[in-house]
Amino acid sequence: MSFVAAFLTTQTQGVPASVNFKDVSTGSDTNIVSRAIYIQTSSGSFLVTSGVSTQFNVWALNVNPITLSNILTSDTAAIVTVQWLDINGNVLYVSVQVVGYTLKGETFDYYTTQKMAGNPALINDNSWFENKSLIRLFIDSGNQAISFASDTFNAQLCYNAENELILNKRQYFNINS
Repeated sequence: MSFVAAFLTTQTQGVPASVNFKDVSTGSDTNIVSRAIYIQTSSGSFLVTSGVSTQFNVWALNVNPITLSNILTSDTAAIVTVQWLDINGNVLYVSVQVVGYTLKGETFDYYTTQKMAGNPALINDNSWFENKSLIRLFIDSGNQAISFASDTFNAQLCYNAENELILNKRQYFNINS
């Protein structure tokens, strides 16, 4: 049976700085000895775990799934490439996905939903609801840029705007922590 390279990438609720990968390839190839994960941001930089000096994270064959901890500081649009390698480091197979890692924004949006449900009068408080709506708009617009056009540049602009609201939550949401 021929080898078909494939992977899933997700985030775990409560851990927005980390990214999970699961190899869901089918078939087999005895020449494969390791994998490499490249996470390239819209600015062209590569995200790697602490202590890694290359542009990629090594993904050993005997580890599946794998979590790359503390690689995100905010919501991020990225081109993710997983390579399946032979013993000499030659690329045998490649799978690429354009993704939006948006768990930080989604978590904050849900937090504001909880606040609103507990205190419906917040809707009338200055521009609170408008700012909450902007969070959702920026996340959804960034996701649309990715799903519609594989556009990490404009997706990241949207995620940056959402992150700005979160970083200044005291000003926009009267939230102290």
